[in-house]
Amino acid sequence: ANPERLRDMSSKVTPDDLSNAVDALEAAGFPRKRIEVYVLIGLPGQSEDEMVRSILLVHRLGVKIRLANFSPIPGTVEWKRAKQMGIVDDSTNLLWTNNTVFGYLLGEAHQRKLDALARLVKVLNHAADLEANLLDEGIVGSLFRKWVKTM
Repeated sequence: ANPERLRDMSSKVTPDDLSNAVDALEAAGFPRKRIEVYVLIGLPGQSEDEMVRSILLVHRLGVKIRLANFSPIPGTVEWKRAKQMGIVDDSTNLLWTNNTVFGYLLGEAHQRKLDALARLVKVLNHAADLEANLLDEGIVGSLFRKWVKTM
């Protein structure tokens, strides 16, 4: 959802493109609650707010969210960025960059945030199963937005 991040990563897909793709899939007969969209989280320098905004952008589309925990790959721009931030170096065991353990390299507090986001996504995906938008303008949406701010 962050335009600066999309530019930085040379993304060729915008939030509008995603919305159009979901609309096209629905027009072709796929129920929104059966469509899944990956959201990349845990990038070096990515704030919790940025991750939540991306997750909520996908929820607004009425589709399921699948979290993809970032793990750096040697030779990529993100690997270089992780090296500059002192997260990895050339001697880092690549097993530690596996997405199931990489969050712990960034610290236990970081991993707790990723775990909290996974719990948020579980709630949002349950709402998608019910074809409910927890960000609507009604009372449920208002209460949900307040709850998200406390995370």
